[in-house]
Amino acid sequence: MNNINNSSSLAELSPEEIMEKVKGETPQWKQYANILIGVLAFSLAIGCLGTPHPKPYALASLVFILLLIYTTAPAPSSTLRRLSEKKDKTESDTLLIKRIEKEALSAHKNLIPFTLGMMALVAVIILGD
Repeated sequence: MNNINNSSSLAELSPEEIMEKVKGETPQWKQYANILIGVLAFSLAIGCLGTPHPKPYALASLVFILLLIYTTAPAPSSTLRRLSEKKDKTESDTLLIKRIEKEALSAHKNLIPFTLGMMALVAVIILGD
């Protein structure tokens, strides 16, 4: 378990240890998406509805949020990024990456505020006025 918490080489870790390391890194990213982006998007969507022309304001808000995500979002997992950037990937590395993306980074269950906030903003763009 000690290998999981230090910054050791990925080659020294078993696939299960890598999975645990990635799972430990993702809560920060999910918290960023939910609390900052999701709440901001929902608040802006509601605020845009109070203006005489909600569509352009919602579109401007969406552009702002996308720029915010692009410039400030933490990586979901530095371990996954290092594994993906590895030059001499084996077949087991590729399978592990797919497994991590499926299990550890499954967003649909843990990103409800983010999803609802972004959907509200897009709904105002489409249905506003």
